[in-house]
Amino acid sequence: VIVQVSVAVLLDSFIGASAMMDNEEKLEKAEHKVRENTLRNPLEPLLLWLAKDFSDNEDLSERLRNLYEELDSDGSGGLDSDEFCIAIKKLVSPFCCVLCNLSPCFCDQCDVD
Repeated sequence: VIVQVSVAVLLDSFIGASAMMDNEEKLEKAEHKVRENTLRNPLEPLLLWLAKDFSDNEDLSERLRNLYEELDSDGSGGLDSDEFCIAIKKLVSPFCCVLCNLSPCFCDQCDVD
């Protein structure tokens, strides 16, 4: 009888440990999937928008030209560090907290005015 009880206890422990390992593995897979879907780059939303549904190279070039004109807020034909920083902040503002937890912000401060 003692042997049967011991076997039952060991079997129960084994089944419990096996279930716990399965749950940990599922949790690990879920966490990995979340990490994969998290933004890794502040330009990612912009790149996804640019890559989506453009018809040809001319269309993509036009999109890039329009974007550049929008980012060049003073119309100088170039982007200085202040213009670039402001543009990046506008692009990432909804994702700012996520990005700060993953990597340093491009700019000194994370707050968006």
